[in-house]
Amino acid sequence: MGLTCSCSPAPSGLTHCPIDVDRCKAAALCVQFIDESLIAVGCYNKALCIFDRRAPPHPVRQLSFHRKPVLDLCHVGDALASTGEDAVVALWDIRADKPMSSLKLPQYSLCISYAEGHLVAGDKKGSIHLMDPSDGNLQLIKSFETGHERGIKNAMFSLGAIFTCSGDRSVRVFEPSERFGLLHKEQFDSEISDLDYCNSVLACSTTDHDIYILRPTAVDQSSSV
Repeated sequence: MGLTCSCSPAPSGLTHCPIDVDRCKAAALCVQFIDESLIAVGCYNKALCIFDRRAPPHPVRQLSFHRKPVLDLCHVGDALASTGEDAVVALWDIRADKPMSSLKLPQYSLCISYAEGHLVAGDKKGSIHLMDPSDGNLQLIKSFETGHERGIKNAMFSLGAIFTCSGDRSVRVFEPSERFGLLHKEQFDSEISDLDYCNSVLACSTTDHDIYILRPTAVDQSSSV
C-alpha cells in the first residue's frame, strides 16, 4: 500500500458555541458529541462533564470513575468510551450516568477511536490495543507493537487497515490481521498531532500548522514486513 501526500493551510473562520468549561474546575483535555445536544468533556480533575448546548453554558451533570485525568473520548454506538491516565478504558451508559464495563491496559492510552465494531487505543509506549465493545462489555482482542518510538497520538481502525500517528513524526499503516504487517510508513519533518480517515483519504495535522492529505496509490510490496 502506498500513499501520495499533499499539503494545505489550516482552516480558519470557524464559529463556536460557548460552554463554560471553567465550571468543570479543571482543564478540558478532550471533547466528544454524545448526540445533537449533549457534549461530553474529559477533564484533568478526572471528571467527565456533560453539557447541553440548549441549556445555560455550565455542565448539566458531572460523572466520576477515572482515578487520573481523562485523556480522550469517542462515541461507540449509543455509548461513550473514555480513556484516562489511570490506564483504564471505560464504556459509559450516558443515560444511566455510569460505566457499563471497563478494562485495565498495561500502559495508559493517549487516544481511542471506534469503527467497524472495534475500539482501538494507542498508548504512551507506542503500542495499540484492539477491543470488542459488543453488548456493553469491553473485551481485549489483541495488543500490537507498532514500532513507533514515542506515544501514539491517534489510531484508527478500518476494514482494510489500521492507521497510527505518533510524536516520532511518522504515520504508519498496518494490516488489521493476526499478522499485523506494516503496509506503509510516511515520515514527516514535524510532529504529527492528529489524523482522520474517511473514504480512502487520510488527513494529518502537524505541529507546524500544516494539514497533509494522503491518498492510496498502488500496493507497495517493498514496505510490508
